[in-house]
Amino acid sequence: MACTNFKGRKGVWRFTKPLLKSGLKMEIELRLYATLVKYAEKNKIPQFSTVELEEGLILANLLEKFGILREHVRIAMVNGKRAELNQVLRDGDRVGLFPPVGGG
Repeated sequence: MACTNFKGRKGVWRFTKPLLKSGLKMEIELRLYATLVKYAEKNKIPQFSTVELEEGLILANLLEKFGILREHVRIAMVNGKRAELNQVLRDGDRVGLFPPVGGG
């Protein structure tokens, strides 16, 4: 069960435990778009990269791991489908994160 405590800076969701504690690793493809590219640079990873994570994490844990503020993500996609923050990630998943956009 994921811990849904919210701690720390405003806008950062702190999930203190992964959904499952298996100790196994998984690889996901992480794609950051538009203004979210700054998080790739901050974490010294490419904008489109394969990252290794503990198996059983949820999407909110991924945001926390890379220091991505929830308010900076408008749409999250997993394998081409819209996803909620409580979605369990699986080995081989492709995650795309998109910021809110403006314009006129």
